[in-house]
Amino acid sequence: MKTRLYFYCFIGIVFLGGCASLETRNQYPIDNIENIIESKQNRNQLYSSIKIRISENYSNAKAIIDYEDKDSGVIVIKGKELFSTWYMTARLDYWVKIEIKDNKVRYSINNFHGYWYNNGEWVERNWMSGELYIDEKRTDYYRVYSNICTTINNIVKDAASNEKSSW
Repeated sequence: MKTRLYFYCFIGIVFLGGCASLETRNQYPIDNIENIIESKQNRNQLYSSIKIRISENYSNAKAIIDYEDKDSGVIVIKGKELFSTWYMTARLDYWVKIEIKDNKVRYSINNFHGYWYNNGEWVERNWMSGELYIDEKRTDYYRVYSNICTTINNIVKDAASNEKSSW
């Protein structure tokens, strides 16, 4: 009888302790980003400038540009960022849609999917019922997510301001 009582107490403590840690865990949501940036350039100038910035920032720009239409001013990027930590090799996939009009650019970054490499294949990481959340143990994903958002923002801002790269 005492053994059962100790067993049930042990299970209760383990179960309740596990639940409490799930509730108090820090979480970083992977949000969809949308931003509009004003410019003094017309659509053709912006389009060309953004294409140049994309090729400067990505080693294989032709491979990541999934769709482009200069007449409608739309560029769609499907990117994959690979990274490694001491315990895993991982990948974060994303889409970027850039819409260009005279004097303004709207970009959205969305469709984030996290993967890790396991036994020779990429396995999708599912977090929190379909939405991609990253807890403190997955800060590497959040770092990569932040870098992606910063890079795209800089590409569009630099193109809109028409700053020339100094070389």
